[in-house]
Amino acid sequence: MINKIIDDFSDAINKKSTSLSKKQIKKLVVKLLNENNNKNIDFLIETLQDIKKINKCNKCNKFSKNKICDFCSYNDKYQTISLFNNYIDLYELGNYTQDGIGSCFMFGDGNKGKLPNLNSLDFEQLKNFIKEKHAKEIILMLDKNVKSEVLSDYIKSFFSNTNIKISNLAVGLSLGSSIEYIDEHTLKTALKNRK
Repeated sequence: MINKIIDDFSDAINKKSTSLSKKQIKKLVVKLLNENNNKNIDFLIETLQDIKKINKCNKCNKFSKNKICDFCSYNDKYQTISLFNNYIDLYELGNYTQDGIGSCFMFGDGNKGKLPNLNSLDFEQLKNFIKEKHAKEIILMLDKNVKSEVLSDYIKSFFSNTNIKISNLAVGLSLGSSIEYIDEHTLKTALKNRK
């Protein structure tokens, strides 16, 4: 009975998560049970109830408690838009870009493992967001992998007939490292994205 509850919970979480293994999830459940503290479990249940109330902003696709997030409600114009394809990256870096660069837009499903289904991405919503913000530049805040390269190329071609500047994050040598240790792919990417 107890093992079935742990297995069912692990299966439910594992189906929605690509970063946690079933074993890690089971360890978390067992840790909660070992602590034998109902406050922790009650807190987890309350947090899950709060998560159920979260939506996506109708303008920028970021998570929000409202149909339009606070940032989009109070900030009409931004010259630069940072585009993310992963919710964790947006969560970790979004505040830096909002405060220092401009508005953020969440694009894609955040699944790092698969190539994007370009037909499922709403380019018109992105275009409307750019128009509304009077943006002149999009910074692609994407990982350096095949999926992101496909998406980057498609975005560049989608906006090729506009005056929108598309920027990639530059990738190259770390500060203090020696050029003799650079691999061929990093060198090509660094040259391609040189300023």
